[in-house]
Amino acid sequence: MKIKSKIGDGVFITCVIISIIMLFMFVAWVVTGIWWPAVALTLIVLIMCLIYFNTFYELLPDGLLLSCGLLSKAIPYRAIISVTDADSISPSYCLCSKRVMIRYVEGEEIKHTYASPANRAQFRDLLSKAMAKYAVSLKGEQKTELDRVVSKAKKEQLPQTKAEERAVINEEKQLKAEAKSMEKPTLGERVSKIVNKKDNQILSREEQKKMKEEKKLLERLRKQKDKETKEALKQDEIIQERQVRAMKEQNIMTTKKKQAELKKQNEKMKEETLNQKLETQQKKLLAKETKKANKLEAKREVRDKKLAAANKAIAEKQSKRNAKKES
Repeated sequence: MKIKSKIGDGVFITCVIISIIMLFMFVAWVVTGIWWPAVALTLIVLIMCLIYFNTFYELLPDGLLLSCGLLSKAIPYRAIISVTDADSISPSYCLCSKRVMIRYVEGEEIKHTYASPANRAQFRDLLSKAMAKYAVSLKGEQKTELDRVVSKAKKEQLPQTKAEERAVINEEKQLKAEAKSMEKPTLGERVSKIVNKKDNQILSREEQKKMKEEKKLLERLRKQKDKETKEALKQDEIIQERQVRAMKEQNIMTTKKKQAELKKQNEKMKEETLNQKLETQQKKLLAKETKKANKLEAKREVRDKKLAAANKAIAEKQSKRNAKKES
């Protein structure tokens, strides 16, 4: 049974672009005579067409055949471990990023490859059925080493790849989108809404007038509330501005006071330093004057002593003279 590959938008667009370029190259060949770009592009287009039309997956009696262009790979059902959804763009036997990852055993290694069927769920079901049929046909045969490796790998929990994680995330997103689309009103609900609207339109003129008056009143009330809220906001803004100004003035006053106090302190310090200098100068002058006075007193005392000695000497001489005269 052959299953065609799903063709992705990217592959389709590239094929269209290359074919358009090929046409232009043929036109250039006819006009200019340069032939080799057109031939090269035709070869590329032929290869792309071969890949485009010859990518399929065949369920054989004993295995799965993957074919992409001139390449093909056969995986026996006996070697397949698991088949899971995956989103990947790595090179494989695929024409779409929405793929199926097939884990299998080759030799003693666990390998994996990708397939991109049009319906992934259907492909998995068909492959599982084919594998079950093949397993039934093998009943009674002895188990090989390959069967043991595969059964061991199935028992072990293999780590989830990034491609599988992406597929799970994309499925969740798809489910959420479907749930949202289900939440949208159905045709019946829409019809009932339209009918209700028509019924409302058929109401009497008086009721319509009342409805209009009520709407007008509600609009007026809403406008009044809006005005009140705007006024309240303006008042709050004014109060905040005043508070900010008061804070600024207080800060300016405090800074001025501090500056004045600092000036006073500096003046006091200057006065104290001047007074100290004057006191020191006065002390120095007093010390000089006292020294001078002491020197003068010492000189006077010396003079007085000399005068006293001279007077004594004169008195002794006179006394001696008087004594001589008397004798």
